[in-house]
Order: sequence, then structure tokens, then C-alpha cells
Amino acid sequence: IKARTGYKPNVGIFSDEVMDVLTDHPLLLERYKYTQGGTVTQDMIAKVLGLEKIFVGGAVSLTNNEGATDVLAEMFGKNAWIGYVNPTPRLRSMSAGYTFSYKGVARNIGGGYDVGMRKIVDTELMADKNQGIMCYTQRVIDAGAGTFFSGAVA
Repeated sequence: IKARTGYKPNVGIFSDEVMDVLTDHPLLLERYKYTQGGTVTQDMIAKVLGLEKIFVGGAVSLTNNEGATDVLAEMFGKNAWIGYVNPTPRLRSMSAGYTFSYKGVARNIGGGYDVGMRKIVDTELMADKNQGIMCYTQRVIDAGAGTFFSGAVA
């Protein structure tokens, strides 16, 4: 990444499965065995990899047909991503990606990161419902600023 962009990667996104392997990896355990008693944390892994932040994706989704027994699957699989994300986003600045928010999309409700909330009265159920609205999109800015590892662990 540094050879392509001039920036060292500073962010990692790993699945739960990748983090489980890293926290029990013999090389990492050996590195910290005398100082941490054989426990490796997310911050320690970030430090060894030279990253400022590590995010762990642990979401699951239902993959079964409706009415069948629930079958959950990891959404992030056995994958990992590292890259450079600009800590101070601005126009014409290099970063692997940005999240853009849209403001004023829903009149009288709000938009963007300021979550617009409204109350809906359901007289049939005799209950109030709350609805939240956010409008945003994620975009790749420089694909060379990141690397995706498909099947990072066995």
C-alpha cells in the first residue's frame, strides 16, 4: 500500500474468525508472553501490525428459508482488509474510502448523520412507533489505498 500510495495503512477490518486466529496465534502469544501472561488484545494486534485502529465485523445473517430452523452465517466470513483511511477527511485528500451523508433529504425529518426521528401513532395496536431516518453512502476513493484478503484464515 505504501509503495502504491505513499501512505502506510492505518486501519484494519477483520472478521470475528480472523480475530480469533490472531489472538491465539503462536507468534503473537510468544511476543507478549512475559508481559501480558499469554493474553493478546485487539490493541496489541494493531500495534504489531502498525495500525492505529482495528474494527471487528461480527454481524450474522439468517440464511434459512422462511419457516425453517434458523441458520446463522457470519457476514464477514474469513476475510480481512487493511488500508489507509485519512483521519481528517477533506476534499481532494487521499483515502481508501469515505462515508458521504446527505442532509435535508426528508423534509421536516432531517437527514445525514443527524438522525431524523418521528413518532407514528398506531391506534389499531394502541401503540406508538418511532421511525429513524439516515441518508448516507460509502464510496471507494482510491482502491490502491487498501488490500482485501479473501479467506485470510483457514
